[in-house]
Amino acid sequence: MDSQLSYFLRLSSIIEAMPDALVIIDKSGHIILINSQTEHLFGYTRAELLGEYVESLMPERYRSKHVHHRDNYFLRPTVRSMGAALELFGMKKDGTEFPVDISISPLKTDEGIFTLAALRDISKAVDAISEQKLLKEQLYSKNKELEKQNRLKTEFLANMSHDIRTPLTGVIGLSKLLEKMVQDSEQKKYAQWLGESGKQLLNMLNVILDTISGENIDEANLKEEPFELKQIIQEIYYLELPSTLTKGIELKTHIDTKIPPCFVSDHIKIRRILLNLLGNAIKFTQAGDIKIEVKLLNQEKKHSLLNFSVTDTGSGIPYELQDKVFDRFFRLAPSNQGTYTGRGLGLDIAQSYVNLLGGKILLTSTPEVGTTFYFDLLLKIGDIKQIPLANNETVSQSSTAKNERPANTLKLLLVEDNQIALLALEAVVNQAGFRYSTAVDGESALDLVKSEAFDLIITDLGLPGLSGVDLAKRIRKFEKMHDRRPVPIIGLTGHSESKIKDKCIKAGMNDAITKPISPEILEKIKGTYLA
Repeated sequence: MDSQLSYFLRLSSIIEAMPDALVIIDKSGHIILINSQTEHLFGYTRAELLGEYVESLMPERYRSKHVHHRDNYFLRPTVRSMGAALELFGMKKDGTEFPVDISISPLKTDEGIFTLAALRDISKAVDAISEQKLLKEQLYSKNKELEKQNRLKTEFLANMSHDIRTPLTGVIGLSKLLEKMVQDSEQKKYAQWLGESGKQLLNMLNVILDTISGENIDEANLKEEPFELKQIIQEIYYLELPSTLTKGIELKTHIDTKIPPCFVSDHIKIRRILLNLLGNAIKFTQAGDIKIEVKLLNQEKKHSLLNFSVTDTGSGIPYELQDKVFDRFFRLAPSNQGTYTGRGLGLDIAQSYVNLLGGKILLTSTPEVGTTFYFDLLLKIGDIKQIPLANNETVSQSSTAKNERPANTLKLLLVEDNQIALLALEAVVNQAGFRYSTAVDGESALDLVKSEAFDLIITDLGLPGLSGVDLAKRIRKFEKMHDRRPVPIIGLTGHSESKIKDKCIKAGMNDAITKPISPEILEKIKGTYLA
């Protein structure tokens, strides 16, 4: 017994120097030694604790279970943390509970095994964790709310763009008809510029939608389909030609003659990249020329490596700013100077799309000399015969030669609720020589389908009441019930998203194209579905 007392006296001087509260108990659970940190932590004096059961330092709800755990520990004593992965609490003399971290170690003496428990108040750490957890929950809730707001904003802008597109497509469609009708070359030029200006407004709407959705783009957003490269470049050229003419800038294009005519990729994003680069070049060029060029870098059996570039003779970019031009909202000239318009989004979107397509956009620029933006893309070679109607306005001789049915023997149903858009559509159809009926809503169109025979149905998607998509579903259901031949249905939409087209095809439509419908596209539809 004297040796045990001597042992614990020596141990007492050691544990007194320790920063944690230390408690030594015997096999029966009685406290036989503590340090001053234990007194400070629990609010007891040394005399009050010595000889008491260690369970007196814990809340009542833990005591009965702890006796069982204590007995098991003495059967297999090891150094370990107590209650790993559990929240443990101590209890002060005044009944206050607090979270603790406890480590236990066996002390082997000649008189038997004792247990040393080291206790640490972790209230501050737990509070910090709780606060961090609360912040995470608040952040998660805030992110969910922002996602909801962004989704609503995107839906609002998409719907708004549709509402703006519809009258715009009427303007563009009627300007094309006017261009064909007038004989005076000056009037033809003005009609053409009117149409191209309308297309620029459509382009601006696309930029708005690109800006909203640009943060969330990934490979799932890629819509790969066949397209004609030359057509894309020509469309971009004619779209921006009025802007360059008004500034006295010469706009040039060049496509390597060795490049295959058709590729399979997301042509909408390629078009957007080039439009954004070209728009940027026009903005910063006051004289000289701008050139869009596509070169063949490498030709394989199924793929071509192409280099796209847009070169201008504009003001150039200062060397110290060239690594910032792709940053979102970066503007070369501050908006309050009023020199250039824009929001610093075009190049950011272009870079995002190039990255998505597997390329990298770069630039070379010399101040007061000009700038070249360029990027390489590895594109899969496609079959020009597989180009969808909406992407190919060029009608081959073979496609029209196959069509032996005169237009005046065919009857179309035109469904459009906007009067101007319907007028433009009627003019295109009438000019092509078709007979047709019209409806301004889905229900009226469905009644006509049930009572008359049509060779083709062209319907707007955003109809009041029964939408164009639902109309297609109802027509297909009616045809199936009455064993009728399916009538080709073409959807007209103000939206440019590929998911809209997928929705139309799933509903039973044959195709969906972005407004406005042109005489060339109508002729292509005729050759494809009415031959």
